[in-house]
Amino acid sequence: MDQFQSRDPPKLRLRAFRAELNRLGFVRLQNVPDSDCCVFGRCADRAKAQTYDSAEATGIAALMAHLPRVMAVSRIVHHVR
Repeated sequence: MDQFQSRDPPKLRLRAFRAELNRLGFVRLQNVPDSDCCVFGRCADRAKAQTYDSAEATGIAALMAHLPRVMAVSRIVHHVR
């Protein structure tokens, strides 16, 4: 983490740190404006979605690439309740 200990302004260091966490697969918890709720943001997934000839099929493949993470979070929420 020495790369974050530079003389760059704090906003640039924070942006670099967030990019590094995103690259490693961590997902940020973000607050929703004007409420006391939080949501998990999107991050780059290790499994790249396939591209198809039709835009609709490519869109569905992109959604399916996020399915394992959605199922894992759903299971955790189910146990917390």
